[in-house]
Amino acid sequence: MTSVTTPIARILLVDDMSENLELLSRRLTRAGYECTTATSGQQALEFVHAQTFELVLLDSMMPVMSGPEVLAQLRTEFDAMTLPIVMVTALSESDEVVKALHAGANDYVTKPIDVPVLLARMQTQLELKRAVDQVRQLEADLALQNASLIAANLRVSSLNNEMNADLEAAGDIQRGMLPTSVPDLPGLDCAWAYRPCEQLGGDLLNVFQLTPSEVVLYIFDISGHGVQASLQAVMLHQLLNNRDLKTSLLLSSGPDEEPAAAAPGVVASKLNALFPMTEFNPHYFTLLYCVLNLETRMLRGICAGHPAPLIWQPSGSRLTPVESCSAIGWFEDSEFPEFEVEMTPDLRIMLYSDGLTEAGVRHKESFGTDRLVKAMNWTDGSSLTGDIGRLLETVITWSAPNGFDDDLSMLALQLH
Repeated sequence: MTSVTTPIARILLVDDMSENLELLSRRLTRAGYECTTATSGQQALEFVHAQTFELVLLDSMMPVMSGPEVLAQLRTEFDAMTLPIVMVTALSESDEVVKALHAGANDYVTKPIDVPVLLARMQTQLELKRAVDQVRQLEADLALQNASLIAANLRVSSLNNEMNADLEAAGDIQRGMLPTSVPDLPGLDCAWAYRPCEQLGGDLLNVFQLTPSEVVLYIFDISGHGVQASLQAVMLHQLLNNRDLKTSLLLSSGPDEEPAAAAPGVVASKLNALFPMTEFNPHYFTLLYCVLNLETRMLRGICAGHPAPLIWQPSGSRLTPVESCSAIGWFEDSEFPEFEVEMTPDLRIMLYSDGLTEAGVRHKESFGTDRLVKAMNWTDGSSLTGDIGRLLETVITWSAPNGFDDDLSMLALQLH
């Protein structure tokens, strides 16, 4: 008996070069995908209208009807979660990449195509699509059952249980994106805490070694809560964790073509261009992004609409003076001035979201920055982990009995 293997997904490959199509189709077919190929933009549109695909891999440069023109036509009929579209561009087409992302492309890869990278990016988009499809299906099922009150109540109870399980599973995946260990560097100590106010949160944080002499740490806070904010948080987290020199927003070529961290202000400007607020994307996000140079001990950062970092040392705690600037996505021409802190051995710095200072605001006075500064002065400085743990317990006690009103994130660092 011949066994039939179900393909991972049905993919449409679009390229005017037939040899490119044949080679890529063979590679993706071996990887378990069912591939259909189109050699022109018009043929691609005809196939999409006649068949169902879970993802389109679309070449940017084609005669008669270019990739961006095909993308624009498809986005009038299918949103980004219904039909994910990954653009294929040349390295010299960076402007086209930005335009494609603004026009609704989910992601992009550059030529020559690195197939393992392509497969990873396709899998990410397919997982996001299927998660949204599942939520939409659950919502549709719930609407159908509302015709009968008794049946609807029973169905709502069942679907709520299923949805909660799905959201908890998605929350586990999101929490799995948090750092699991600090960069293994002499004298570097880190600690963090993360508490979403719902199953899915709009906050995420990370700390990692970007180059041999530089460490990146950041916290961002997507406006809103729930599935939409969580999906954008996941997308932004993946973008910030791309460490490929050719495509990463965080890297630039330093002396002798060695990779170096891009200036925080440059990173913020690029993100601002990629994530403008529109009627289709009403979300913005605040961002605290820093680069620590281990050789000079200087920490440079930007604070885009986010609470200022907290510094504490034996002489007392204080907020870092930073120049105010807008959140990411608010204004096209926003500027993002940088601040600097010299990380002396006795100094500790903490990045945090406004869920910390606004804790308790709905049922009593908010925790506030003054209380935060005093709370860090209470600590004995025995360890970062101990200090962050004690602060979290203090905020939990303050927020009782109603819990947190917003996602709460904290990330602390010390360089001995």
